[in-house]
Amino acid sequence: MPQFGDKYVLEVLIPESMEGQAIKLIRENATQGKIFVHPVLRTVDIKTGVEGEKAI
Repeated sequence: MPQFGDKYVLEVLIPESMEGQAIKLIRENATQGKIFVHPVLRTVDIKTGVEGEKAI
């Protein structure tokens, strides 16, 4: 497990269908911090042009 000091921001992009599972996993393993949930309106892979959940 990495040792963090001061403040760090981890950004994780997951499909909406996994939101509850991801929050549960973070809460079970983290000792402090906050979880902010933001919607992503559109995802596009620049190299392939794939869009949506497949681009995550």
